[in-house]
Amino acid sequence: MNQTKSVCPGCRKEVVFELLSNVYRCPLCGFQYEASQASQRPERWEAQEAAPLIPLVLKVLLFVAAIIVVGAAVAFAGCALVMGGFKL
Repeated sequence: MNQTKSVCPGCRKEVVFELLSNVYRCPLCGFQYEASQASQRPERWEAQEAAPLIPLVLKVLLFVAAIIVVGAAVAFAGCALVMGGFKL
């Protein structure tokens, strides 16, 4: 009993699919799919999958940098007003 189990999309249970000619069938609910339709997930993450994350990370970093610059400017102006650098 050293067979690979998979989660059936039909009944959502972990089962061992039966191979009937070119069709795999769930023994519990009867869900079927062709053997050629089975997708093989790559074992490692492809660089193409990470590519959409790079612009998002850069936008977040740019936003954080803008917040820091504005905060520093407000703090500098506040300190200048408190220390009497500007006479109103």
